[in-house]
Amino acid sequence: MALIKFGGGVAGISGKIGGTVFGRNKAGAYARNWAKPVNPVTPSQSQVRSIFGNASAAWGALIPAKRDVWNSYAATLERLNRFGEAYVPSGRQIFLESYNSNAQAGMAPLTDPIVGATPPPAAEGLVLTATVTAGVLTALGLAWTSPGSGSPQMLIIEATPPRPDTKTNVNNEYRQIAVEPTDGSPAVLLANYTSVFGNTATVGDVIRIRVTTLDGETSLRSAAVLASDIVA
Repeated sequence: MALIKFGGGVAGISGKIGGTVFGRNKAGAYARNWAKPVNPVTPSQSQVRSIFGNASAAWGALIPAKRDVWNSYAATLERLNRFGEAYVPSGRQIFLESYNSNAQAGMAPLTDPIVGATPPPAAEGLVLTATVTAGVLTALGLAWTSPGSGSPQMLIIEATPPRPDTKTNVNNEYRQIAVEPTDGSPAVLLANYTSVFGNTATVGDVIRIRVTTLDGETSLRSAAVLASDIVA
């Protein structure tokens, strides 16, 4: 569904209306014909769909009193839409967000929200190292400074495929490749990475990593921290 922001006329549109997709990039607003995306049904894609399905079913199984707790908690929060404007989410949205975050890390979902909890600290000092030999990625490592831990905390690590350094708009290419304990630095990520993207790479390509800290007891996540390396 498209979002429309009204001013004196239509001030902004984001999303799909009929057969037209509206959006904005660094060149400004645009409209393009919608094309049905390819559906490769990869194992990771199937896993994500399964998590969302399970989360939706779990919400449906909650008794009304539990839903009321989540709705009350959600009423104290704010989220941003595609225009960067704040809105108050529903209890269902926050429950699904919480469920999906813990499922990504292999943790049990929360029964009740933790009111007043704050997000965990982000990892610092990320250093990514990538090596290629004869067109094959042969090493990929990530080091970081642990953000510390009290309750169970894990790092959700996402990555992009190798891309030329001239391509910077890669936000939609990040895929989760690993979950590591906050005190697990350094991590060897080659097997995780190649299982998602394959092992083909070219010297000079850039691999980007995005890391968030997840607190399993609150389902809250830190701000994302980015790192990249030019394949050598």
